[in-house]
Amino acid sequence: MNETLVEFQKAVYDALNNDTTLSAIVSGVYDFVPQGTSYPYAVIKQNKVKDWSTISTIGYEVEMEIEVFSKERGNKTVLEISSRIHELLHDTTLALGGGHQLVDIRYNDGGVKRSKDGLVYINSNLFTAFIEK
Repeated sequence: MNETLVEFQKAVYDALNNDTTLSAIVSGVYDFVPQGTSYPYAVIKQNKVKDWSTISTIGYEVEMEIEVFSKERGNKTVLEISSRIHELLHDTTLALGGGHQLVDIRYNDGGVKRSKDGLVYINSNLFTAFIEK
């Protein structure tokens, strides 16, 4: 299972990080944000993994959250960045290594909130992927 998660996160990271349009509007895509990173940026988080195996196939259902952070006033920046992430990931094909195959990836849910101090806008984007090995 861990190998599947690593391959999936790598494919998502590559799809986002190698897109010139997204790279032009964020300072980076991370799973760990380095201290001093400038805004806006995106963070890949792994949420839940469920066994999706059948008698003949090993499979996993993976829920992955990608959060977008911005200090620009209002929702516009985080929503524009999230829109691009949606275009890159929703119902797309990603190449996974290690004998894994992405069956499907879909956008499920999202929403904008503000940090406790009110200075940072955060948009959550939840995707669900089905992966076979």
